[in-house]
Formats: sequence, C-alpha cells, structure tokens
Amino acid sequence: MSNRFFEGVIVGAVIGAGVSLLLAPQSGKETRRLLRRLKDDRRELIESTKQKTDELIGKAVYAIENGFDRVSRMVDRKKSDEYEECHG
Repeated sequence: MSNRFFEGVIVGAVIGAGVSLLLAPQSGKETRRLLRRLKDDRRELIESTKQKTDELIGKAVYAIENGFDRVSRMVDRKKSDEYEECHG
C-alpha cells in the first residue's frame, strides 16, 4: 500500500509540475527547457515503476508457486494418512 501511495504522490507531483509550467508566465524557450527536464524526470519515474512492478510480479509468482507446492504436499500427506487408516 505504501508503494502505491508513494507512486501516486510522484505522479501527482509530475502532473502538477507540468500544469504549473504551462500556466507560469515565462518565455517559450524557458518553458521548453523545463518541459524537456520534466520529460526526463517522467522517463526515470516510468523506469523505476517498471522495475518495481517486475520485482512485485516476481515475488507474486514465487509466492503462488510456493503456495501450490505447500498445498500439494498437504494433499499428498492427507492422502497418505487416509490410505494408512484404511489399509492399516
């Protein structure tokens, strides 16, 4: 939850910065320079978000696979226990 909040704050800041640039009274040259810088910042944000997403997906896949393995072992153990009860 805190990662999503942090990413939301960053995205909001980037959007707010973009709007303020467009509404600020400054020269076109200065605005273009600031927009280029904003674009570069956004690229870093996108790369960072992509990397975090890939890490989270990897952790989720690991957790799911680990969960399936645990459930499979539990089912096998239960089958074995029931077999032992029936066949002594």
